[in-house]
Formats: sequence, structure tokens, C-alpha cells
Amino acid sequence: MREVFDSTAVDYERVEAMVGLGTGPWYRGQALQRAGVTRGMRVLDVGIGTGLTARAAIDLVGDAALVTGVDPSPGMRAQAKLPDSVRILSGRAEQCRSRAPLST
Repeated sequence: MREVFDSTAVDYERVEAMVGLGTGPWYRGQALQRAGVTRGMRVLDVGIGTGLTARAAIDLVGDAALVTGVDPSPGMRAQAKLPDSVRILSGRAEQCRSRAPLST
């Protein structure tokens, strides 16, 4: 599965914008607000991909350093357009649950 995500990473955001008719940023922001994300909170984006949801989270929490992402796909992580202060880790959600160490 990693190969699928790695191979599509370069085009992921372009395709997402076309399929979502440009509504993605608004929708992600609204979903995070409804989930209760507010200024100063820490956010963990599991499956950060190219950083679409993480960018919306940064806008809400007010500080990119409060956002951490985890994703198993090197291709997706490489395409993430995020400030340097966002910590992006290599890993899977199952590792987080089992408290297995994640690598940066």
C-alpha cells in the first residue's frame, strides 16, 4: 500500500482540489472546529499525507509547532508543504497505540 501512496504523492493535492471542487480547505477547517480544535491546542495528524489537514489545524491552533504528523509514506511526507516547526514522523497509527517508538 505504501507504494500506492508514494507513487501518487506528487499529484495528490492537485487531484484533491479537482475532486473536491476547491472546497477542501473550508471543509477541513470546519471539521476541525466542530471537533473542538482551538487556539493553543496540540494536534496529532495521523496519516498527515501532504499536510492538508495539518495546515488547517495550524490556522486554528495559531502555532505550527503545536502540530505533529505521522505517516508511513516517505513520498507523502516529502510532498508535505508545512512550516519547518511541524514535526513529521515516520510511522503508523498502530505504532502510536502500542507505544512503539516512532522515527523522525
